[in-house]
Amino acid sequence: MHFPVLFVPLLTRAAFFVMSFVIACSASNAENLSWILTEFRATSPVLADARLKLTEARADYTSNRALPNPYLVGEQERWDDDSVPTETTIGIRQNFGFLWSQSSRVRAARLAYESELAKFEELQNELAAQVVVAAYEYDGFRWQSVVLDSVLNRARELTDAMAARRELGDVSLYDEQRLQIELVQLQHRRQQLFAEEQRALTELIRLTGLSQRQLEALNIDIEIHPSEMSLEEASSYGLEHRPRAIAAAREVESADWSHRAARLSQLPDFSIGFGLKSQKPGQDGSVIEAELEIPIFGQRRSQRRLAAAAQRRAGVHFLSERQLVEQEIRAAYKQWNHLQTIDVPMSIRMVEGAQLNMERGVLLYLEGELSIFELVDALHTGIEAQETAFELRNALIATQVELRRSIGLEILE
Repeated sequence: MHFPVLFVPLLTRAAFFVMSFVIACSASNAENLSWILTEFRATSPVLADARLKLTEARADYTSNRALPNPYLVGEQERWDDDSVPTETTIGIRQNFGFLWSQSSRVRAARLAYESELAKFEELQNELAAQVVVAAYEYDGFRWQSVVLDSVLNRARELTDAMAARRELGDVSLYDEQRLQIELVQLQHRRQQLFAEEQRALTELIRLTGLSQRQLEALNIDIEIHPSEMSLEEASSYGLEHRPRAIAAAREVESADWSHRAARLSQLPDFSIGFGLKSQKPGQDGSVIEAELEIPIFGQRRSQRRLAAAAQRRAGVHFLSERQLVEQEIRAAYKQWNHLQTIDVPMSIRMVEGAQLNMERGVLLYLEGELSIFELVDALHTGIEAQETAFELRNALIATQVELRRSIGLEILE
């Protein structure tokens, strides 16, 4: 969206230098993207919800490690007949039925916590990738907005100049109206660009939880390096190190131990108690009690069947997650290889050529060498060239980020 001017390229370059200086000054008061990628882990509302779920899994693991509390037992037996001595018993009773399944339950809870931890890491990497993509989109919209504002200002000056020239008979009414129509289209394009800019800013606020002040003049200062692995190496690495694959593997192991614990929980429950008994007058002794459950009615088969169903579900999810990880890696590599055929830096440099073409087009039109249709085409070419350049840049960044995320690498090295 480089704009058509009525002056020579030297003045145009000076104008763009001023715009760049203004943006640089405003960006110096804002946060840079690398800082945001560090801070959003503590401020993101999405991660806050996931962190709560992770804390619940850790609490479940901690509670399963705890032993059941013993019972303090007290009993006194008195008769109305004073010839019968009063008996008093004080003791402790402990349930030991948990011993059958304690080890299996603890392992299942620990693996479930590790699965949730891996899911949290996966979500964190996914959000980091989304933040980078949204930040580059917002940066592109900001630059396009600045340039398009200058295009509109110059287009209005050109429209006023053409109105004056038409009164003198230098241009036709059709040319004036055609340029006025083009001005309306530019204003409509500016409105759409403003909406996209605000949408990207809103998305950044939603993802990071940071304020508009911290994000509205975001400074893009990072460089994403694609993976140097081959597709086979990336697939093997991803299946071993990608948090999503790790979470699925831990979920399977946790389900296996939960099923084992459910089977062991069908064994009879039992408890043992020990106490001291005293009689008045003067006789003391000890008491040992033992209780053994008779599994006639509640045999806990339902819990075992439920655990078996969860075990089957975890196995299906494990295979599915591995296939999805491999597919995401393959898709990222295909997209990356496709972009290698496009010279993105050259596309960005072509914007400067499109700007000069717009300048020449305006000068040639004023000299009568171009028609109004050729002038409008020159305007469209410059605007579309900038849009295409930023879209290609953003596509390259998004592909690099997705390639690292799908393999299981950190977004920033």
